[in-house]
Amino acid sequence: MLTAMRPRIELLWWQGCPSTERTLADLRAALTDLGLDPDAIEMREMATEQQAVDERFPGSPTIRIGGVDPQQVSEDYITRVLAAQARSWGAPLLNHLVYARRPTLFRGVRGMWTGLEASGLIEPRLTALLNRRVAFLNGCEF
Repeated sequence: MLTAMRPRIELLWWQGCPSTERTLADLRAALTDLGLDPDAIEMREMATEQQAVDERFPGSPTIRIGGVDPQQVSEDYITRVLAAQARSWGAPLLNHLVYARRPTLFRGVRGMWTGLEASGLIEPRLTALLNRRVAFLNGCEF
């Protein structure tokens, strides 16, 4: 299903960043799970300070998915969620960057996750699996 839509995926980094390899491995695994080519990731080293400024590079490593720049999201709710994730984990979560490509899906997914968490009916480790299954059953690319 996802093969019809191939977003541009970049991993921006600076030399010496201790998190780049782990982030790259996690990103490749996530893309594989989504049915996308993990080798399609564009690795972009921020070699100079000027390059980092020009790219509005917030820090290493940074994942960018085509069309989704957390700094330029127009919906206030999505902006708040991505900013909270950046504060908690250093960057917005990859799945949320993908969902942010479709604001209606983003709100729906967030609502489902919030409902699942509040219900206590499903173990937290299983909510991501359930979320993907529901999306698949509904024919959703994301």
